[in-house]
Amino acid sequence: MKQPAKLLFATNFSPAARVALEALQKLQEHYQLNVNFIYVITSFWKDWLTSGQYETEARQRLETWQRKLEHIKENHKHELFVEKGNSADNILKIANTINPDLIFLGSGKSSKHGRYHTSYTAESVVKNAKQSVWLCKTNKIGRILCAVDGSKNSAKALKEALEIAKVFNAKMCIAHVLHRVDVALGMSDEELRRAEEKYKAEVVDKLQNFYMDFDFESVQPEFMYPWGNPAKIILDLAEDHDKDLIVMGAKGQSGVRNVLMGGTASRILRHAPCSLYVVR
Repeated sequence: MKQPAKLLFATNFSPAARVALEALQKLQEHYQLNVNFIYVITSFWKDWLTSGQYETEARQRLETWQRKLEHIKENHKHELFVEKGNSADNILKIANTINPDLIFLGSGKSSKHGRYHTSYTAESVVKNAKQSVWLCKTNKIGRILCAVDGSKNSAKALKEALEIAKVFNAKMCIAHVLHRVDVALGMSDEELRRAEEKYKAEVVDKLQNFYMDFDFESVQPEFMYPWGNPAKIILDLAEDHDKDLIVMGAKGQSGVRNVLMGGTASRILRHAPCSLYVVR
């Protein structure tokens, strides 16, 4: 995250948003943040029936939340937005208007069919934003998991993850998931084992060259090369090892507004058990 950084913090004043605010307070202890707030009134009739009073009350509450960030001074102007309509659409609209470095929002950890499930609003914002998005589910930043595949997108993600790990003195794990080797007809178990060893050695060698552009000395991360489905493995690692934050890169773009994330990234977004930082 660059210094200073402009943020757009989307809140609905829920418990999940309060957790996000606590995390943001920790970030602003280490970063110069220019934080802009947005609240979306999803019920037009609620505001209309109160002759605009609901909007006034929402703006007053945003001001209260804004003052909770210690670096914000009374005489320093930070934008407060109260919009009406669809939450995700309005967050994206304001983001396109002010062009923040990062969109920051909370999302509670609800369980669905045995896996955590990200809210529709949060998922829509992450998928469609042109900016990096931090989907906050915990105020802790002590254990970081960064998923890499050797691409330029994952290089950006790794750079951000390393910086955050250094700032917060966090433990860090860097994971690259290995795909299963195709089994040829008649291949013995020993032949399969040798093929897997050769494939893993080739991947690790390529990633060692990829890692040469990064400074790991002050972080000393753990490097992991597990086998399996990338999305499932990353989710399993985050859940089983109590990670606080997953950092990963988004995939390619489609059109001016929509970002088409890869299947792996989309599944991680949908079921992340902890905070998720999608870097663009």
